[in-house]
Order: sequence, then C-alpha cells, then structure tokens
Amino acid sequence: MYIAHCVLFSFVDHLTLQYKITQTNENVSVFGNSPYPYMNGILHLGHAFTLTKAEFAAGYQRLKGKNVLFPFGFHCTGMPIAACAQKIREEISHFGNPPQFPKEGKYFYIKTHIQN
Repeated sequence: MYIAHCVLFSFVDHLTLQYKITQTNENVSVFGNSPYPYMNGILHLGHAFTLTKAEFAAGYQRLKGKNVLFPFGFHCTGMPIAACAQKIREEISHFGNPPQFPKEGKYFYIKTHIQN
C-alpha cells in the first residue's frame, strides 16, 4: 500500500509540474536567426554547419512547446552577385549548358579566354 501511495503522489506531482511548465511556456516566443549564405559562389558544407546549429536550437525550443520563428533566406545583393552572374553567363556561352569541356586540359580555357 505504501508503494502505491508513493507512486500515486509521484505521478500527481509530475502532472502538476508538467502543467506548470506548459502554462509558463504558453506565451513564450523565440526568434532564431543565423547568418545567411552569401550567394557569390556555390553552397558548401560550411553553410550547412552554421545553419544546423541554429536549426537544431529552434527545433529544440519547438519541442519544449515554445512559439518559434526561424526565417530562412539568402543574401543576394551587390556587385559580387552581378560579377558572378556575368562569369556564369560567359561560361555558359563558351561551354554550353550542360557544359562540354575541351579535351586539351585545364589551361585551354584560360588561354582561349585571355586571347578573346
């Protein structure tokens, strides 16, 4: 009888504590942010490493019952973007899309590109 009594009160204490935690987290909002990848090149593992830390933190807060806002985007502005777009445009016009690279080697493109 004593064990059943302890288990019952332990369960009631647990439910009371869980109710209090739920009540306190009801109106808590969390805003997550991370440095967005700058699109002057291709995405790489470093971008994923940086973003996953913020993503996991936002997911953890959601699991705790909090309201989480975690926007995502890319930072695409300025001259580096225009220069990268121009470079890609030149490579597509030279090699085609999908690219057909010459068999002469890696320096063939540099020699022909400088001469033109």
